Amino acid sequence: MGGANRYDTAARIADCGVAHGMPWDGVGIATGIGFPDALSGGAMLGSLDSVLLLTDPKTLSAPAQTRLAANRVVIGTVHFIGGTGAVSQGVRTTVGQVLQ
Repeated sequence: MGGANRYDTAARIADCGVAHGMPWDGVGIATGIGFPDALSGGAMLGSLDSVLLLTDPKTLSAPAQTRLAANRVVIGTVHFIGGTGAVSQGVRTTVGQVLQ
């Protein structure tokens, strides 16, 4: 299941979760730099039966952007895990633009 980097690996795991019935709607976005947000966010999203993507704090990772764009018609809710220090306002804005 490994990918080229942590962002690709997280996207592949999300793909696997969706293949097993988890929805893209309610997807979470967390920083891939530090683990605490992704760890707690993953537990939260698991309870919501949704998936998690990782990103660089300042630039939306390519694997996350690809998955969001490919599934934008079914994504109504995105959960940003952590504050703007973890997932910058720029990344949040880019996610919104990708989903339009």
